[in-house]
Amino acid sequence: MSFRDGPPHFDPLDWSRPILKARCKLPHWTQDGATSFLTFCLADSLPAEKLRELERFREEWLQAHAEPRDATTWHELHRETMRRVDDWLDAGSGECWLRGTACSVIVGRALHHFHEQRYFLSCYCVMPKHVHVLVRPFAGFAPTDLLHSWKSFTAKAINQHLGRTGEVWEAES
Repeated sequence: MSFRDGPPHFDPLDWSRPILKARCKLPHWTQDGATSFLTFCLADSLPAEKLRELERFREEWLQAHAEPRDATTWHELHRETMRRVDDWLDAGSGECWLRGTACSVIVGRALHHFHEQRYFLSCYCVMPKHVHVLVRPFAGFAPTDLLHSWKSFTAKAINQHLGRTGEVWEAES
C-alpha cells in the first residue's frame, strides 16, 4: 500500500500544490488539507547550553557551506541537527512533567477535544519531554493554530496541576 492509497483521513503533501515554507530555528512546511506531523517539547527539555551549542553548530555549518545550497546540503544540516537534538532529548534532562500520568492525560484529552470538529487526529504519542502528533487540520484551521490552542490550554492545566507558574512548552514546535 502506498501513501496515496492510505485511509481517506491521511492526505500527504501534494507536491503539485503550493506549500507554505516558513523558518524560525527549524523549517516548517504546511499545505491546506495535508496531514501534518507535529512535535512540541517542554520548555526545559533542552538545556540552555545545548541550545547555544546548536546555534553555534548552525552558524559554523552555514559558514562552511557557501550559498547556493542545494536540497541535499540542507538535508544534511537538518539530519545532523535532529540527530543532536534527539540525542539530547533522550538524555533525559529537565523535569519530564509528561512522565507522570496526570500531565500526560491532560495533553491526551486536549488533543482529543476537537477531534472531528477542527481536525482529524490520526495518532499521537506523549513522551516524558515532548509530544508527537499526526493530524489533518480541517479547512480554516492551520497547524499553527492547533498547536497554539493545545499548548496554551495544556500549559495552564499542567501549571495548575503542578502548583507552579511559568513556561511549560518551548516557543517553537
